[in-house]
This record gives sequence, structure tokens and C-alpha cells, in this order.
Amino acid sequence: MRTRKIIRTAAASVAILLALVWGAWLIAVPGSLIKGKIGASLEGSPVTVEFEGFRKGLFYSIRADGLSISRAGGGTGLLYLEDLRAGLSIPSLFSLSPSIEFSATLAGGRITGSAGTGGVLIMKAEDVDLSALGLERSITGLRAGGKAWLEANAADGSGEVRFRVTGIEFLPYRYMGFSLPLDLLKKARGLVLIENGMVRVESATFEGEGIYARIKGSAGGGRVDMRLELMPSAELENSQPYFRLLQQYRVTSGRYEIPIKTSY
Repeated sequence: MRTRKIIRTAAASVAILLALVWGAWLIAVPGSLIKGKIGASLEGSPVTVEFEGFRKGLFYSIRADGLSISRAGGGTGLLYLEDLRAGLSIPSLFSLSPSIEFSATLAGGRITGSAGTGGVLIMKAEDVDLSALGLERSITGLRAGGKAWLEANAADGSGEVRFRVTGIEFLPYRYMGFSLPLDLLKKARGLVLIENGMVRVESATFEGEGIYARIKGSAGGGRVDMRLELMPSAELENSQPYFRLLQQYRVTSGRYEIPIKTSY
């Protein structure tokens, strides 16, 4: 009897403690303070965020109808997330490595993942519509359609991103006075590595009917230094006017190497 009484008392104490903690979250912590803390944590970073319809939920969770991610200093918008939900992962507390789980709608697709201590980030995106993503806001003149899937893992500022895209519908992209034949490419896959703030394209391949392309290089510190290789079939090379304009980048028959170097 005494043991059961101790257990009941302990359980009641825990319940009261949790009620007080969660009650403090719901009543004593205003939403404006949470938004302010999130904004303050991004000071000095290259991006800023702005919430729409921000509100708190149970168990240290938050929701927002929309979240705009823009370049710092009043720059252009980079991403817009809808129906954002984020909250503390209760199981992670028992492993002594607390993390936040999140989900949102991105360009008609779904993005899910978690972020924890030590800069650990795990993220997955599915069925993202490139035509609704607004790539031209990040790369002037680049427009594309298609469905994209992405998986990312990062820790302490380093990590990797794997992606694939199907049904690509590029518009021809003008670069250094001529048009790159990106409209001939229909699917892609690749691996991108992130190390100390630098992005390195380890492997990115594109395919279309009668053409194969590959991009390698790096971006970071305000500079892009990459190389685009185009490998069309003989029939495509002879029939498409694009390739007559790329003669200065022709290495051999059926192979072109185009340097992509720019600042941002």
C-alpha cells in the first residue's frame, strides 16, 4: 500500500509539474517573444524570415500560415513555405539530444525534417514543383518546371544534399551573350557537398533525348566557379543551332566545356 501511494504521489507531482511548464508556455510566453527570438538568432546570417499567421500550439509547438525567407538587407525572396508546423520532439528528450521536428508545404510539395543540437539537420522534400519555386529570384533568367525530390543531412556546418528531378521543362538560358540549350534536358540527379560554408557540386548529371550534361564546381563566398559539360549526339549536334554558337567551347566532336563563373 505504501509503495502504491508513493507511486501515485510521484505521478501526480510529475503531472502537476508538466501542467505548470506547459501552462507557462501557453500563457506566459507571448508569440511575439518567440518570433523575436527566432529573428535575433538569424542576425548576421545572409537571410531573414517573416511569418504570416504565427501562433503557438501544445507541447512547445508553433504554427504559421506562411514563412518568407529572403536575402538579408531587403533582398529578393528566396523561399516561401506554407502551413509550417514545428515542435519539440518528445522522444528526443529521453535520449538527451533534444531536437525540433518540422513540416511545411513548399511549391506544391511537402518538406519534413528535424533540427537538433550541434547544427544537426535532416530534411526531405518530395514533389516540389520547380515552376512554382521561383528559381529566377535566385538565378536571374533561369526558369524551369518539373518535379523535384531532395534529401539533406548536415551537422556542424557540413553535410550533403542528394536530389533528382523528372519532367524538367527548362527555358533556354542566356549566359554571356548566348543561349544554353537547357530546354533539351528532361531529368537530373546529383550530389552536393557542403563544407565550411562552401557548396561543392560533387556530381550533377542531366539527360535528354540525344544529350547528356554534367556540372561540377563550387559556390561560396559570393563566387560561383563551375563547369558545364554538354555531350550531344551527332544528330542533335548537327540539327540544333545552339551548338553552332558554342564553337569556342567545343573540345571534340560531341563534347563542349563551358565555364560558369560569376558573383552573387
